[in-house]
Amino acid sequence: MSVDEHIAALLDGDRDARDIAASRLRGLHFDPHLLVPVLQHPHVSRQVKAIEVLRYSRTRDAVELLVGMLASQHELVGRKAASRLANIGAVAPEVIADALDTATTPQHRLNILDALSRLNHPRGREALLVHADEWDPHHRVRALDYLRRYRRDVPVETIRAALSDPDTKYTAADVAGRLRDPSFIEPMIDICLGSDDWAAWKASASLAKFGMAAFEPLLARTGDPALHDRIARALGRLIWRIDEARFWRLWARNTPAQIRDVCIQHLGSRDATTYDRARCMAALAEHRHDDNRNRRIWCVHAYERLEAIDALQALASDPDEDVRRRAEWALRALANRQG
Repeated sequence: MSVDEHIAALLDGDRDARDIAASRLRGLHFDPHLLVPVLQHPHVSRQVKAIEVLRYSRTRDAVELLVGMLASQHELVGRKAASRLANIGAVAPEVIADALDTATTPQHRLNILDALSRLNHPRGREALLVHADEWDPHHRVRALDYLRRYRRDVPVETIRAALSDPDTKYTAADVAGRLRDPSFIEPMIDICLGSDDWAAWKASASLAKFGMAAFEPLLARTGDPALHDRIARALGRLIWRIDEARFWRLWARNTPAQIRDVCIQHLGSRDATTYDRARCMAALAEHRHDDNRNRRIWCVHAYERLEAIDALQALASDPDEDVRRRAEWALRALANRQG
């Protein structure tokens, strides 16, 4: 089939015909402007298929056509064009940058900035920083997401400001976790300990990416008893990053109680498999008869990992039915594993 026939299939063919035509066109050299009728088709699916084909035409003409699609009123089309400019935009980055001067809407401008940020283009970073505080919350969130791509020149102050903005702190926490500038740690801890919302959950997960750098600043907040549960939640995500020596120093603190809870649970995880077995057994013995049934259950998990049959048999006689049942399950699991 000729190029014209393939393009006709993109315009009028069924889904399978369009897929075949797009696949064939990717391997052919032709004038990208032949795809203009498909790019102008009223159905978004046709436009997206033409955009996919253009990514294989590494020419200035193809870049210009994709830049034109950044102005689409359909969000999917604009974002798809920005994504594909990451593949070929380096051919003519100035064409994308110049489009900022004629952007007609915030969405159009953000689509252009999406493409520029994928290329690490400095004009994109400059525009994102200048306009970061001007857009509405939805647009600011997108701007932050694009700023994270400038890893070689991290916009620290902008991201720190976003961490204190209720409208953007969720995305800012995600970006901060990816970029890992040390100055993000304290405001991230503020988010973790400030509420129980989704932003706190994201900040807790992102804080773990800072590893040991976040450990002591987090523990420094234990002076406020009202924060102990939230500190434990954040520590639970961070503890798998610490080495054995630091773990035992944490164990020795013993207070607040929530930190010891996290430590007991950690001893039952795979992350503790390299720890000294005798020391683990001695530590767990402190809580095998703990008044807190949850701690006894966590001991069951740890004893199963350690294959501590005698300890599990003892817990199988625990006065609490749930503890007994879990110990019995652990014993059966070990018997199946060993048999």
